[in-house]
Amino acid sequence: LSLVLITWRVQQLLTDLSQQRLLRLSQQITQEAERGMRFGVALREQTAWLDRLQQLGAQEPQLRALRLQASDGTLIAQGGDAGQVLPAAWQRQLAAAAPPSLVRSENARLYIGRALADASGQTSANLWLTVDLRTTQAQARAAALRILGQVAPLLLLTLVLVWAALWRLGLQWQGAPRTRATAGLALCALMVCAATPL
Repeated sequence: LSLVLITWRVQQLLTDLSQQRLLRLSQQITQEAERGMRFGVALREQTAWLDRLQQLGAQEPQLRALRLQASDGTLIAQGGDAGQVLPAAWQRQLAAAAPPSLVRSENARLYIGRALADASGQTSANLWLTVDLRTTQAQARAAALRILGQVAPLLLLTLVLVWAALWRLGLQWQGAPRTRATAGLALCALMVCAATPL
């Protein structure tokens, strides 16, 4: 049970770190695009920004797809998984979100959406990033197995001591004479059991 909880917690931590990093990246990219639009440069004309958006997939191995589309649904730029279709409900939720961002999780993938505002403050485009969580899950499993490898000898020692102490106590209950070995085994088993969670 402890191993399952450790694996789950490590996976949650790695997912949160990955999500925060990509949220910061998407926020930087969004701010650059909005800055260009405030100066009157349309999204399609911001070639340096679009190139950087395409390079983002190479920089982030967990990033499986990115999609920049106008508010009317017209595709402006796309990278990665071209066959990806985002639910229309998410598009509506992103348009209605008070902070212009939305995070959804589905089928071991994390979807991060950000709305881009033009010079008038109106939403002109949506940026969607798709993150594959299977890499994070594999990292969490590997970390849990490393932890298990480190604590396995202590767990085995605990089981052997508890078994030996219970066996000796069972013999005493059946009428065997009381020995110091039984008390020593019980004390060792108790101490190891207390130390194992630490």
